[in-house]
Amino acid sequence: MRPLFTILSFGYALLAFPQDSKVYFDDALTQHLPSYNIQSKIAINNYDFKQADSLFSLLLKNHLKNTYIPNLKLNKISGETIETDSLKNPFLLITKASWNLQDKREIRAINDMAELYKGQIDVIVLYWDSKKVVKSLEKQYNDIIHLVYSDESENKSSYLIKTFKHSFGVPACFFISGTKQLVDLNKKFELYQEISNPKSSGIASTYRNLALLLFKNEMSKKGTITTLDEDTSH
Repeated sequence: MRPLFTILSFGYALLAFPQDSKVYFDDALTQHLPSYNIQSKIAINNYDFKQADSLFSLLLKNHLKNTYIPNLKLNKISGETIETDSLKNPFLLITKASWNLQDKREIRAINDMAELYKGQIDVIVLYWDSKKVVKSLEKQYNDIIHLVYSDESENKSSYLIKTFKHSFGVPACFFISGTKQLVDLNKKFELYQEISNPKSSGIASTYRNLALLLFKNEMSKKGTITTLDEDTSH
């Protein structure tokens, strides 16, 4: 009877202490962002931009990567909403604002990327602007891109959506896997500039992340658990 008792005791222990509790992105931010902001501000005030970048890399690597993205309800110009939990593919969430220079070459680069990964990776472009402003930009984007907006002046944006805006600003790109986990975050996302300078680490990092999203998604479909995680630098 002793082996059976031991097995049962171990089983009860697992129930009492969950081994794989999910950590959500917004919860991780609430816990770790204030300290990062303080240290980052000190570094920037001292013109130590290398230290500021290092602090962000540590925040991302130690606290944000692999956290789960809660379901985001995003407003489309049509009046409909898109919920990220309904997406079957990995996706990119690119944040923008009209007051930040809207380079048509950048938009074309995003369109080309969305076309290249059509059916494999979804692309969401989220503008921190009014519906009217985003409507004026609609024709510049491919139909396969989910163009959405968040207008805080209407006070309709959820707390979760505001978290993305006030934490890392624009332009930023969140690389999110099919299991809705954060694979990487580029808070200085300028795809056209990256493509224009092939020697930069930026474009290599972007394509590495895209490949990683596809790999993780394929392994997930096969029921294979992978801890593969590229060390991407920004």
